[in-house]
Amino acid sequence: MSVDYDKYSDMNEKQLVSTLMSTKKKEAKLKVTTQEKLKEYKALIKFLKKELKNRIDKLGYEEKAKSKEERVAKPRGRAKKV
Repeated sequence: MSVDYDKYSDMNEKQLVSTLMSTKKKEAKLKVTTQEKLKEYKALIKFLKKELKNRIDKLGYEEKAKSKEERVAKPRGRAKKV
């Protein structure tokens, strides 16, 4: 946002006070909306981290189960000659 300060230097006191009050209101509103957005982003980050952790943990569990199944399926030792 670019501010035209010359515009404000030509205002009378009543206009300056009015502009100051409206600018303060805009600032307060911006702070609230920014905080709300920040809170939403933080919640999303927390969710995404949790989701990734769950999926990584699930993958690790599935890999362990798969390798265990492979070990059980393989015959141990040598086959006896008849």
